[in-house]
Amino acid sequence: MMRQKRGISDLIATVLMVLIVIAAVGIIWSAISPMFRTQLDKPLLCSQIELTINTEAGYTWYNDSDVSPVKNGSVMVTSEKIGEMKDMQIMIRDNAGKSVTLKLRDDLKQNISTADYEDRTYSLNGSYLQVKGLTGTPTTVRVAPMVMIGGKKETCQPTEEVTLPAFSAVI
Repeated sequence: MMRQKRGISDLIATVLMVLIVIAAVGIIWSAISPMFRTQLDKPLLCSQIELTINTEAGYTWYNDSDVSPVKNGSVMVTSEKIGEMKDMQIMIRDNAGKSVTLKLRDDLKQNISTADYEDRTYSLNGSYLQVKGLTGTPTTVRVAPMVMIGGKKETCQPTEEVTLPAFSAVI
């Protein structure tokens, strides 16, 4: 007597195929969703931060009487809205056309402002700026907030470049 071979039914085969496709989509989505999340979260988080460089109060300057090749100075940053800012970059350009970017926490070992509508002044050490690559007198500065997305710091749009006024301090 001959035995009949029986395969799986069409219904079970269809259900298994649907489950395999759903599992594949889940695996692919978990691999690529962090890329989409970064692209979507960054504009939202950055829009919640508003920084300006305060040139009116007299704390944004470089020391014109300093004899070192790269001058000391400071920059005052006003935080209108602080949002989820985790760090800040200070970008300085010198009269030789060179520029350097400093991270507030890593390079300057200073904490960021944690309150809205707060003025903070950050010192710029000429010797340190020279080590980082500046060769001339600092002429312009701008700042950019940084936010944390997926465990990584992302830089937001920087402020407009501001001219550093000279200040002669005779000690």
